[in-house]
Order: sequence, then structure tokens, then C-alpha cells
Amino acid sequence: MTIADDFDARFPGFDTTIRTTYFTIVEAIWAEYYCFDYTDETQEAILNLIAHLMLLESDPSNEPQHVKTSQSAGSVSVSFQAGDDSVLAQFYSTTKYGQRFWQLVSLKAGGGFFV
Repeated sequence: MTIADDFDARFPGFDTTIRTTYFTIVEAIWAEYYCFDYTDETQEAILNLIAHLMLLESDPSNEPQHVKTSQSAGSVSVSFQAGDDSVLAQFYSTTKYGQRFWQLVSLKAGGGFFV
């Protein structure tokens, strides 16, 4: 299977127009963001990275992406605070796919959890 096949299997509901327009572009550059080969161990991270980059590429505005810091619904309001304020963490926090990518690569870099 190819990365494109794996992507379609992993994200079957991904917007078809974005997928068709931006997949080839992002497939050519994802390694600039994550310098590991595409293997069984890196597949999930890379597919999430590709989805993240496609959403950013498809945004018609020239404005930077920002992390949502608060949300209101009726009389209820909630605020969020990011745990990692690095520029990279902020960049990857702008989409759910970027958040998943950041979690996956951060877990590998930080070692395992001990109970």
C-alpha cells in the first residue's frame, strides 16, 4: 500500500476536495516537518501530520492559525490554557490532526510512562 492508500483508509471521511487538491503537494513536503521514514512505527504520526498540513494549505486566508483559547455556548463559557507554549506546539495545536501528531511524537521523544 502507498501513503495515499493508507491515508484514505485511516481518514475515510476527510474532505474529498481538500484531499484531491492538496495531498500530492503535502506528500512531497511532510518529511521537512518530520525527518523519519514512513514505517509501521511512524505511520500514524505521519498520516496525522499530512492531514494537518492539508488543512492549513486549504485555508484561503493569509492569516496565521491560532489555537482556540475560549468558547461560549449560551450562558456557559470555558477557557483553555495550552500546556506547551512552544511555537511548534502552537502550530500543531491549530487542528485536531496536528494535536494528535504532536502527542504521538512527544510521547516517543519523552519516553514511556511508569505506573
